[in-house]
Amino acid sequence: MSNSLKHRALAAALLLFAPAHCLATTFISFDARTLAMGGVGVATGRPANAALFNPSLLAQTHTEHLDGTFAHLYLGARLIDRDDFLSRVDQFQDNYSEDKLDALLLSARAAFQDGQLDAHQLRTLASEGEGLVSAIEGLSNRPIRAAAAAGFSVGHTADGWGAGLFVRHYAILGGQFELADIDLLRMQQLVAITRASADVIEFGERSQALIAAIDYQRIETLIRQSIQDGRLNSELLSYQDIPGVAELINAFEATEPSLQVLLPFIDLDGLTQALRAQNQGVPLEQLGLGDIDLRDYLRYQAPETFESEVLVSGAEIQETALGGAWQLYPDQLTLGVNLKQLDITLIDFSAPVAQIEFEDYQLAKNQTNYIRPNLDIGMEWVLNDRWNLGAVVRNVVPFTLTSRLGTKRTFRPIARAGLGYRGDHFNVGIDVDLTTNEPLGFDPKKQYIGVGVEYYLWQQTAVRAGYRINRYDHSQLPSLGLGIGFDQGHLDFAVARSERFDEYGVSIQLGMHF
Repeated sequence: MSNSLKHRALAAALLLFAPAHCLATTFISFDARTLAMGGVGVATGRPANAALFNPSLLAQTHTEHLDGTFAHLYLGARLIDRDDFLSRVDQFQDNYSEDKLDALLLSARAAFQDGQLDAHQLRTLASEGEGLVSAIEGLSNRPIRAAAAAGFSVGHTADGWGAGLFVRHYAILGGQFELADIDLLRMQQLVAITRASADVIEFGERSQALIAAIDYQRIETLIRQSIQDGRLNSELLSYQDIPGVAELINAFEATEPSLQVLLPFIDLDGLTQALRAQNQGVPLEQLGLGDIDLRDYLRYQAPETFESEVLVSGAEIQETALGGAWQLYPDQLTLGVNLKQLDITLIDFSAPVAQIEFEDYQLAKNQTNYIRPNLDIGMEWVLNDRWNLGAVVRNVVPFTLTSRLGTKRTFRPIARAGLGYRGDHFNVGIDVDLTTNEPLGFDPKKQYIGVGVEYYLWQQTAVRAGYRINRYDHSQLPSLGLGIGFDQGHLDFAVARSERFDEYGVSIQLGMHF
């Protein structure tokens, strides 16, 4: 198999990353502190990630050690495999061997030329083919999605106000392999033809043995005539009381359905001599048929390529924001705004399995570029020394973009509220999505509830844990993290893995304060 479907499917899996219907960006963040705390940040975020969650937190002066100038850099990545695509790939690799199937095909063709092709070879080949069909079906329509992001922020917080510059670049790409119905039908037909051919050869072998035992030339002629006609000769029925003939007739009747399977696809009349050679064990070359191949008898042209495709859809987005926050009511109510520019590259294309390449998503013909201004508005209400509330609306101005394939991608406003508690040595936060976030990639809709806690060991050094649940499909994502503090900054790490092992996340963040 020169163009291995397995290798193409796996190569396509490396390409997969993205949104399918809507690019309404969610509150999923890649900064390490937020990831570790279950994605919460509307009330418990820091000035450095205010652009991601709530711009009013730029003036979060009620928390000690956050005043002054800050600079942060973070990197993060996520992988989402809702339909067990990766485990199916493992099963594909474990249970299907391309080399074994190729060897069986070559062996069958060589045996055919030598007049030695038998039913056992064909049944083994058919079983391997069935395994291939099953494995390929297991990979079809099982999307996988991945995302990666990098960002930095610089700013200053002071008494009652804060300002900052934030840049975030992230790529969200996803896709799935779609097995075309015609490819599945062709593979199933080839398996059925192989099994039916095995039945016919097996019947021929049994016929030869029975005819040799009976040794009636007329019966042999009638048997061969029945095989060529594809129906039982009525004269042959008159011999059914002769010992052994009834068994022969029963064997033919059992084989007749296999002949019916073969007739639409194979020229049985032309194949008669070659099949007879298999029973005689005579090489085709000795019969003057050395240039004959099994494919010569097909009534249709065997497909050389697959029609199946890999669908890829996604976006690369860069957000550049100027944020500001002001206390409207001293030590209680703060309002924040992000004025931002969105540089958006939509990615949307499909390609045949045999032609898909990893770099295809970078081609200009598969991309559409847009620039759109927008803004986020957030507020924080400090209830007392311990409790505070936060709320934010992101992408206040909705707009719709169109991809190369004509797919509509819509940015819609999304809202979230949060509650935070600050203890002497720990912080707790709860965030709730107030709007439904349209599916990213091939995921279901999202409306998250997140809970996170961090415990300070000393200064900025803290351990963190979080838990997030999607109210739509009840998927859950626990997370852990560690922050290591030093005199003028901190280094944060976070990991997340879902309980069903279908979502993973990792992030690292470096922050400096002056």
